[in-house]
Amino acid sequence: MSRRAAFLYSDEFLTYDLGESHPLQQRRLKRTRDLLHATGVLDSNGGPLILREPTSADPSELLGVHTQDYLDAVILADRDPTNRTLRAFGLGPGDTPAFRGIWPSARLYAGGTIDAARLVASGEFEVAFNVAGGLHHAHSGHASGFCTFNDLALGAKTLQDNGFHRVAYIDIDVHHGDGVQSIFWDDP
Repeated sequence: MSRRAAFLYSDEFLTYDLGESHPLQQRRLKRTRDLLHATGVLDSNGGPLILREPTSADPSELLGVHTQDYLDAVILADRDPTNRTLRAFGLGPGDTPAFRGIWPSARLYAGGTIDAARLVASGEFEVAFNVAGGLHHAHSGHASGFCTFNDLALGAKTLQDNGFHRVAYIDIDVHHGDGVQSIFWDDP
C-alpha cells in the first residue's frame, strides 16, 4: 500500500516578509517546492507528494489558541507596523518585525497547518506537510522568535476538534517550542 502525502504550498507564502536582513527568508519555501518538483517527488497527478493549495485561517480558528487582544494587535500591525503599542505583543523591532501584509500572510501560514491536520483527520491523506509551518514560538497573546501565529498549536487543536483525543507533538527543531508548550500547558 502506498502512502499518500499532501504538500501544502502557495507562492503567497513568500509574502510573510520579515525583511531582507532577517534570518527567516521565505525564498527557501519556493526552493523546496521547486526541488521536489524537479526530482519528480512532487506530482499533482498522483505522485508520492500531492501539491495542495493552503487556505487562510479564519479568525475564529485562530481564537482556538490565540487571544482576541492579540489578533487585534496583528490587525493593527498590518495597518500601522510602526505603532509602539505593538511591542507589548512581541511585534515590531526585534525578532518578529511587524509589516504591512502580516495579517493575511500569517493567517495563510497558520491555515496551511490547519488544512494539513484536516487532510489527515479526514483520512484523505496519511501524511500532510505545510512547508511554511513550524512557527512554534508564538504564544497565545504575543509573537516571538519570528512566529506570529502558532500554526503547530492550531494543527494540534484541529486534530483534537476532529476526534483525536491525544496528540503527540514532537519538535525536531534545534530549540524549544515554548509557544506550543505554553498553549497546551494545562491540557491533559
